[in-house]
Amino acid sequence: MSHVAILEPLSNQLLNFLSAKDRNLLTPNLKRIPLVLRQSLENANQAIETIYFPEDGVASVVGDSKSLGAIEIGIIGKEGMTGLMVVMGNDRSPYNTFVQVAGSALMLSARNLHSAMKKSSTLRDFLLHYAQVFMIQTSQTALANAAVSG
Repeated sequence: MSHVAILEPLSNQLLNFLSAKDRNLLTPNLKRIPLVLRQSLENANQAIETIYFPEDGVASVVGDSKSLGAIEIGIIGKEGMTGLMVVMGNDRSPYNTFVQVAGSALMLSARNLHSAMKKSSTLRDFLLHYAQVFMIQTSQTALANAAVSG
């Protein structure tokens, strides 16, 4: 796979918040790609092989309820990333993630992310903190959905 040098500053805010040392663990393996409307980024209960850091556009995390159907439980834009289960030491999610608004992203293999996290405890801690923030967002989304439907 050929790589095009990714110039800084990056459009993804999460990557920009990293220290230069931690960002340098990731940038050699990042590849800029287009995000196409309805493109699947993660499939429920399947191995996550690629992590996406949106630069623009929006990804939706969707849970499936037998009684209510598909319900959006999270949104990922240029402030975040997909693949949080990889950050937390797992290789799959119970949710689907797909492109809701077309744009672009920087992609990285889950293997490369895992390797970088092993090399840097500050990177690992930073991404775990982001995972915590995202979990709070999904909880608030669930509460809002319950208030609307209740």
